Amino acid sequence: LYPHTYHPELTIRYKDDEGDLISITCQHEWEAMLEATHDQSTVRLLLSEGPNQGKYFKDGPAAVTQSAYVQTNDSCAPVEQGSMRTLQVQLPRCLARFFPGGQILPTSVPSWLQGCIEIKRVEAENPTLDLDVDVTKLFEQLHEQAMGCIGADKERSVMENGKKYLQSMLDLVPTHPVANYNMACVHS
Repeated sequence: LYPHTYHPELTIRYKDDEGDLISITCQHEWEAMLEATHDQSTVRLLLSEGPNQGKYFKDGPAAVTQSAYVQTNDSCAPVEQGSMRTLQVQLPRCLARFFPGGQILPTSVPSWLQGCIEIKRVEAENPTLDLDVDVTKLFEQLHEQAMGCIGADKERSVMENGKKYLQSMLDLVPTHPVANYNMACVHS
């Protein structure tokens, strides 16, 4: 998905209570830093450009769905051709809504997607990063996020976020009755 010549734009580090420099590379590590420093009135973050020379992830190629499979118990089977074509277009569109600037970057996976996306380094002739997306879990997470955003007591901006989640559900399964019903309710 992303050639090895690309690297994160920034290295973010902080000093822990033992004086060690700790790198922050994902949302989970950011949350761990916040928890570890919750009693400090000020936390100093050290920002520097990524250590590698080369292009940045943001300058890399767009994410592309390369393969898809259905997993049942201990076996995997490829998805049928029609479904694969749909996933090739809709999955990147669905995910891009939730990444900064619409670019699917392995360094900026939103925390609510952590259980749906696994980042795998593939060592080959041309090393790449694969984002293994569990579409079923993704759909469930989209639904959970949407339900948290819609309701009579919600502000308009929160409802707009709910529409994004619902639209992504409909990108993946255009005929899903619950997603269509909820989208109609949001628009009414």
